Amino acid sequence: MSSIYKKRNVWYYAIYLNGHQKSLSLGVSNKNHAQKLKADLDYKYAREKFGLRNIESVRISAYLLDFLRTISATKSAASYKRIKSYIHNLTAYFQDRPEIWIHDITASTVKDFILSRISADRSPKTIREEIDIFRRILDEAVTDNYLEKNTIDFKTLKSRHIPRKETNHYPPFTKAQAQVIFDHPSMSKYADYFKILYYTGMRTIDVGRLRSGEVVTLNKIPCIAKITAKEKVPVTVPLHKNISFLLRRPADPWYFPDLITESNRHQAYKALKTVTIAKKWDSRLCQHSFRHAFSQRLLELNMTDQARQALLGHLSSVSTQAYSHPDLALAKTFIDKL
Repeated sequence: MSSIYKKRNVWYYAIYLNGHQKSLSLGVSNKNHAQKLKADLDYKYAREKFGLRNIESVRISAYLLDFLRTISATKSAASYKRIKSYIHNLTAYFQDRPEIWIHDITASTVKDFILSRISADRSPKTIREEIDIFRRILDEAVTDNYLEKNTIDFKTLKSRHIPRKETNHYPPFTKAQAQVIFDHPSMSKYADYFKILYYTGMRTIDVGRLRSGEVVTLNKIPCIAKITAKEKVPVTVPLHKNISFLLRRPADPWYFPDLITESNRHQAYKALKTVTIAKKWDSRLCQHSFRHAFSQRLLELNMTDQARQALLGHLSSVSTQAYSHPDLALAKTFIDKL
């Protein structure tokens, strides 16, 4: 397993090899830069520890498939989960195009791959990471003497505009579906957590890390006021009567001490999916669907886009209202109608 950590304003890379931890300074203070360097080092150690077997074919699909099999066969496969996923996507793409050889790869080939990923509705971030893996694969092909030189300008390809296809990934829960989840016997452990997701529209990380001091009273209106983990913006959401239990201060500083970590919140996700699958609901329904349900219900109740944006903490390049708050009394009127 590998990770990065910050010490004295410098990011470090740590990896366990043969039961021992190896650490080295990345020499950078920017987290995004450190994560890119981490990906390069993960790939480097994967190559060193699980090097490619000899292959007879120089088709790009065979080259990728052999590396994918080598990584998948390791006991430390979890360390390279993301890399495996990206290589698997590349492999699947080129397996449908067996006529392409490594020396046939051009900028046009990479552009075709990008277009295929856009049409498959992959996020711009994922596509750029896959492009970066593509570059490193071709650099390795040069090292393995399958290519003389990697002449493709991947930097320009990554910087091009990659649009996001407008689709509804997360359909909202209906009011009836939400009530089924709240009342389901298997949901007793997570019912309050899901109720807050539904009646505040907050993200799972913000609810999972909700502190007692973040439930406040403003202008005689009980609210949740906190800085969002993703956008880093302040949001203030009036409490719906169905989550008034938040007014009772917990003994622990956290309302949900068992849901602070992502792995524990994933257990709540799995419990939720068990119910949605058993009920044969839309397979895309998940915890984030509560946030979509909150937004959709307020839209149906004619709340303005500006007010909803402030409640949800969304950032916008065309509006400075992302950091503003709606009228709390008016917001309370709308939320009580949910």
